Parts: sequence; C-alpha cells; structure tokens
Amino acid sequence: MRRWLAVVMLLTGLVPVAADAHKFYVSLTTVEHNTAEQSLEITMRLFADDLEAAVARETGKPLTHGQPGFEAAVFAVVRRALTVRQADGQPLTLAWVGLENKVDVTWVYVEAPRVPSTTGFTLRDTIFTDLFPEQVNMVHVKDARGRRAIDFRGGDSFKPF
Repeated sequence: MRRWLAVVMLLTGLVPVAADAHKFYVSLTTVEHNTAEQSLEITMRLFADDLEAAVARETGKPLTHGQPGFEAAVFAVVRRALTVRQADGQPLTLAWVGLENKVDVTWVYVEAPRVPSTTGFTLRDTIFTDLFPEQVNMVHVKDARGRRAIDFRGGDSFKPF
C-alpha cells in the first residue's frame, strides 16, 4: 500500500523529483543529403532559452525570436558552431533557410548547395558547448550510405560523416 501511495504522489507531483532540479543540455541536428538537389539539408532542434543565451553572448545584448537582428545572430552562432568539411578539408558554405519557434524549442534550417556526394566528409557540432559544459549534441546523418548517429561533447573535434 505504501509503495502504491508513493507512486501516486510522484505521478501527481506532490513529491519533488531530483531530475527536475537540473536542466537537460542537448541539441539534435539532422543532416540529410538531397541527391536530386545535390545539397545538404540541415535542421537543428535547439532549446529556445539556450539559443537566446548564445545569441546574447554573440551580440552582447538580449534578443528574442521576432526581434530585428535575431535571425542574423542565430545564423552567426550556427556558422561558428557547425562545420562540415569536404574530403579535401575545405569547409562547406552554409546558407540560411530560416527558423521556426515552437514554444520552448527553435527549429533552425540551413543548407549547403552543390554537394554531389558526402564521401569523406567530416563534421563538428559545438553548439552551446561554450555555455554548458554538460552539453551533448546529437547529429543524425542520412545519405546514400544509410543512416547513422554521431554525438558531440565539449572538446570533441571533427568526426567522420
């Protein structure tokens, strides 16, 4: 009976849960090679408050979604944090597509045009690692070779695509 009561109290929020005491620092990036368009389509799912903290660090002033300069600052943060290198070591140039804000999550869209193949590519994702030491950036890749996942933590270098 006591165990059942404890479960009910936990589920109804009457007892604080230790997990609520600290924040979860993670991002999810998907990189998909569009063979028809010969481009890399990149989507980043970022916590909005973390993105605003990174933008404030970038610009030196607090900006939020919808304010003038916010999207340009987000793109600057993304360009600095996300680097895709071709087989010859040259970085791809990312182009801004846009963003969507959904309550506490922001979806950021960028692309790299003129990418006929991803063979030999490497990637590094350092988004928010300068703000949060426990940040984990998960990257899901889909191309002609299939699907795979790559995780990045602070201090990680480039990893094979």
